Amino acid sequence: VQFYEKMVKEGHVTFDDRQLNGLKKLERVWKELEASKPAENSGWFRSIFKSSTPAAVRGLYMYGGVGCGKTFIMDIFFAC
Repeated sequence: VQFYEKMVKEGHVTFDDRQLNGLKKLERVWKELEASKPAENSGWFRSIFKSSTPAAVRGLYMYGGVGCGKTFIMDIFFAC
């Protein structure tokens, strides 16, 4: 979201409320994915007692007409 707002402020893209809303929803997905990651040094002993299946992260389905910015905001999501 901050990257998009910076691009708008610098005049690289035109502000679009729908794109910003989509980015906010993608930011939620990203935060949930980050929170569901196992710890780097969890160790084998802890892995025995911990559930092997992490909680599912609710995804996001994006739709819209041609040229509305779906690919653009996915590119921003991937880059950040």
